[in-house]
Amino acid sequence: MATRFTAAPRAGHDARGAAAALAESLPDAAILLTIDGRISFLNRRARQVFHLHGSAAGRSLREVLPAQTGAALARAGHDCGRERKPVEVMLSWPGTTGRHVAHLFPVDADHVGVVLRGPTAPPGSADAGLGGDAGSIGDEGEIRFREVTDGAPVLLWMSDENRRCTWFNRSWLEFTGRTMEQERGDGWAEGVHPDDRDRCLRVFGGAYERHTPFRMDYRLRHASGAWRVVDDTGVPRFNRDGRFVGYIGAVVDITEARSAEAALRGLNETLESRIADRVAELAAANRQLVAKIEEREKVEATMRQMQRMDAVGQITAGVAHDFNNLLAVILGNVDQVAAELEAAGGHETLREMLQSAVEAAEKGAELNRQLLAFARRQKLDPEPMDLNAAVSGMRDLLQISVGGLIRLDIELAEGLWPAMADPTQLALAILNLAINARDAMPEGGTLTVATCNLPPTDPAFPAFLVPGDYVVVSVADTGIGMTDAVKARAFEPFFTTKPVGKGSGLGLSQVYGFTKQSNGGVLIDSTPGHGATVRLLLPRAGSGAQEGGLPGRRHRRPAGDGTQARHRILVVDDDAAVLQVTAAMLRRYGYEVVTAGSGGGALDVLARPETASEEEPGDAIDLMVIDFAMPGMNGVEAAREARTTRPDLPVLFVTGYADVSALAGIDPDTILGKPYRDYELIDRVAAMLDRQQACQAG
Repeated sequence: MATRFTAAPRAGHDARGAAAALAESLPDAAILLTIDGRISFLNRRARQVFHLHGSAAGRSLREVLPAQTGAALARAGHDCGRERKPVEVMLSWPGTTGRHVAHLFPVDADHVGVVLRGPTAPPGSADAGLGGDAGSIGDEGEIRFREVTDGAPVLLWMSDENRRCTWFNRSWLEFTGRTMEQERGDGWAEGVHPDDRDRCLRVFGGAYERHTPFRMDYRLRHASGAWRVVDDTGVPRFNRDGRFVGYIGAVVDITEARSAEAALRGLNETLESRIADRVAELAAANRQLVAKIEEREKVEATMRQMQRMDAVGQITAGVAHDFNNLLAVILGNVDQVAAELEAAGGHETLREMLQSAVEAAEKGAELNRQLLAFARRQKLDPEPMDLNAAVSGMRDLLQISVGGLIRLDIELAEGLWPAMADPTQLALAILNLAINARDAMPEGGTLTVATCNLPPTDPAFPAFLVPGDYVVVSVADTGIGMTDAVKARAFEPFFTTKPVGKGSGLGLSQVYGFTKQSNGGVLIDSTPGHGATVRLLLPRAGSGAQEGGLPGRRHRRPAGDGTQARHRILVVDDDAAVLQVTAAMLRRYGYEVVTAGSGGGALDVLARPETASEEEPGDAIDLMVIDFAMPGMNGVEAAREARTTRPDLPVLFVTGYADVSALAGIDPDTILGKPYRDYELIDRVAAMLDRQQACQAG
């Protein structure tokens, strides 16, 4: 371990002179700063660089240097002193070209050393010093300067007029692993490589005879025993009388730079052969490019199809939203008519007619859910799952669904990764594909359901997938297959090749929407007369995920009987018919209802002062039921604004457009999908009010 060099007491006066001489002779600008940005010392080179005349000791950097330069150096000095770590900062100022690099390093608790490198003022610039000869830095200044030089990031040395090296800084001693006494005189030459030593001493001696600067490189033994290539630059020193008093030198380790130069020379020597190799590589790459043109065209066609499907999905989602509003009105009015009929004693024929209307509306709602699945707007509950176990568990259901004429084969891969998917939606997707396969084999055949892993390195990895690991479930049949025209439209909603009444055309579109929303994809491989294979590509579950069942379902509470406490509910919807039927449901169950047709209207209601009348409800609102998709301000935005003044206001979001990303982070128990029955609405409202009262009581 290197030790810090301290001059012996008898050498105090000589050390001060040596430090002063070193200060003035350093080839780089050196500055000693206090951590609050005041100058303690500058050497001659620093005064030349900054064109200073007269003393600068004790003055602020911002007073002495150009404004931006002084401020930047002061900030860097403060950071260096506070963090106790070296800092580098780039500096420039008027009158210079290029940029300077300032190396800052902590000296003690109050001072920071600066070594400035880069473009400097030309030799011979005016220099009036700092108020006298170099020795005027004083004892304290000398101590500070010795600490600066010992902390400098380069190896420094100094010699006298007799060719004897008299001083080395701490960086040199740490680099060589030797003491000051071992290095003085010609001792430093013992660390020079034997093959370089004579040349090194000749250059050193020749410079002494002429009193001229020199620069040389040689191999110097490192403390680790390794030979390092160094660049040594020495400049002569003269006192004020012009007498030659020796040299001051700086040494930089250039081993890595020389290695890079050697590598470059080797590269140049083999340039012709490398060019020939590169030409051959380019020729091969060109052949591969030509071979891949058809593949690229196929990928582009796939991308165009995906964009087309996305556009259809956007249109479908919009239609589904409006359809859900219509169904909400139908079901709400049917429930009210049924309730009135029940209260009047009932009429069996009318009751049966109403039940038929309810069943038709619910079938419409299911059809709408399939549309939203294609548009990737359904709410999924993905979880890590074992596809092998899921497929095995469906064996009996699949066999019953495809019938006795079709043989069912299950091929499960060993070491299958867990997949991230919604188990219920995955089961529906597999069942849909199995039924399609059955219809493609009217005279019987074989249905094969298989699983496998798909790493990104697999040659069959699709270009449209985000790179990563995927798990595949494939459903293959030996049926009639598909033409290219049919494959191009297979995922479109309502497209079907089956006879009228034999299919809705939503099976494959629902599968497509499910895989896309699961961050996966789906592929069809088919040739007419040779069957079809549909592959579901699902993302691999993260290693940290915990497997579990489906999220628990909240048990439905009994619907209210009209005896609830008089809670006041604000209902907000831009569709007047939906607004009316929702308000009627709540009033029928004993709630007081206030309505608004927009998010802004809801905020106006909440801003009114609290009163007991419905006309001025204000803070008396106990819960807000608000539609999500509204023009201008949507439900989430309106609820967020309302809670700035009513942070405890419960909000139930109703939506016929289940945009999962827009509702991300919202408690699922506060979301109700359209269309809904009266008991579903009342159940959710009552539960939220009960929870609010429990929180207030607690």
